Amino acid sequence: MLINKYYDSSEQEEKKNEYYIQELQKYIHEKNISSKDADQLNRWVEQQKVLHVRVYKGDIVVFESEYPEQKLWEEEIPANEYEWMDYYPIEFADGSAQVNIWGIYDYQFYHYAMIVEVLFSFLLFLLLVLIGIRRKMDYILQLSKEIQILEGGSLEYAITVKGKDELSKLAEGIENMRKSFQRMIHKETEIVRENQKIVTEMSHDLRTPITSIMLYTEILKKGKYENEAQLLEYLKKIDQKARRMKYFRSICSNILCFPEKMR
Repeated sequence: MLINKYYDSSEQEEKKNEYYIQELQKYIHEKNISSKDADQLNRWVEQQKVLHVRVYKGDIVVFESEYPEQKLWEEEIPANEYEWMDYYPIEFADGSAQVNIWGIYDYQFYHYAMIVEVLFSFLLFLLLVLIGIRRKMDYILQLSKEIQILEGGSLEYAITVKGKDELSKLAEGIENMRKSFQRMIHKETEIVRENQKIVTEMSHDLRTPITSIMLYTEILKKGKYENEAQLLEYLKKIDQKARRMKYFRSICSNILCFPEKMR
């Protein structure tokens, strides 16, 4: 990685080492720390989080950050044992000492990169959730408008069905109900149209018996019949025509009431 290449270069590592050496020197002067004050030295190292520090007094190690609780100054470890490391002079309260310092300088960047990655993942997840919620809200508003159109009587307007979730099932149910109402109204319209056609034809058929009844009634009113037998014959014809009209009336009544029964 680029971070590794950057911090693995000796120039950058030396710059970081020098920076922390200066910070350590400031800390020692401010606290008036001796080379054997392991607690104070270890406290500073822990605050930096990425450092390892070894302090030499002559050829004796007097502090080792990896083992801060051990009295290492009782052991003689030559300062030139690790010739590949850099040593920096530091002034302690009890005199000069050599400090060997090294650090995992890319650790902080990995740590920050992990935080950024987690934060980015959370924001991306939140964004996707908000987009999903926004789409659902838009779909709900769309369904609300379409239902209002249906309430206005426009059953030809189809309901939009999207997705395969509970909301889409609800929209599909409303659409099926719309189609069912539309079929029922279409069927009722056809029945009414057929009934009107039948009524029109029957009204024509009713004219003939009405005309006949009026004619026979006029004959009887004027007494234009030859004998009682002819009178009874005219009355019989009037009765037949009246019964026929009653029959037609019953049929017409049933036809006109049929659409109401369907509702």
